[in-house]
Amino acid sequence: GAVRPADETATLLFQLGLAYMETRRWKECAEAMRRCLALRGRPALTPVRADVMRGGPSHCLANSLRNLGEIDAAVEAYRQALRDEPGSEGVRLDFAVLEAQRGATVEALTLLNEVIGLNPRHPKAWEVGGIVALRQPATVEFAVDWTGEALRNLPDVAVLRRQRAEALLLGGLGADAVELWAEQRPPLDPVNLAALTLCRLLAEQSLPEIPPAAEVAVSQEFLRRYRQLVEYNAESSVLRINENLARLRSALPSATGLLQRVVAQSMVSAGA
Repeated sequence: GAVRPADETATLLFQLGLAYMETRRWKECAEAMRRCLALRGRPALTPVRADVMRGGPSHCLANSLRNLGEIDAAVEAYRQALRDEPGSEGVRLDFAVLEAQRGATVEALTLLNEVIGLNPRHPKAWEVGGIVALRQPATVEFAVDWTGEALRNLPDVAVLRRQRAEALLLGGLGADAVELWAEQRPPLDPVNLAALTLCRLLAEQSLPEIPPAAEVAVSQEFLRRYRQLVEYNAESSVLRINENLARLRSALPSATGLLQRVVAQSMVSAGA
């Protein structure tokens, strides 16, 4: 039957909360975990589950509150979970995701750095850090360092290799990313083909063959990348592309035509 308040124990409430979490009933989960936390210090006839005394209840409470959109309360619950279990990688990782979602980039990266300190071969922590660092121009240099360290620890993880390729490209080091972009699958995907073309252009290598049917899509993606490089202040890469438009024309005539007009316009503006 149902658990009556008189029968409630911290252990039972924790198990009840976990069941609610499994079915994504966040409000009920949060309530069960709050009651669990209120009871866990009280003497009980049955032994309390060990994980009830660690970070589990506050961690589950924090995740539930995050899903309910109660962000300030979730932050406090994550902090409590870390006080209860200072060595928890899982709490830090989830807390970092929340901090990133609310735009607290430095706090998110600090937490992820702590996870890496506890476990340098934690692929999810490296991945989340890469996502956060690549999100804005202000942290792109950090992204270059972070993704380099990620591959030093986990050289064969595909998602981390992809992030490294992104970081080098956005960090103005596209010439160093040719091999990483060449291995991305599927190879004829416009996103991958545009990035590879751009990096080969920067490395002064021969440009890849662009299937005629894909030229417009790849050109559009190339132009998106060009705008991104401008946004990320990768000035040397932008200048190198501008200087090599004659080489680009054979591979991507659509993109080249537009870029030549942009460059001509900027020269007119500069001369005005």
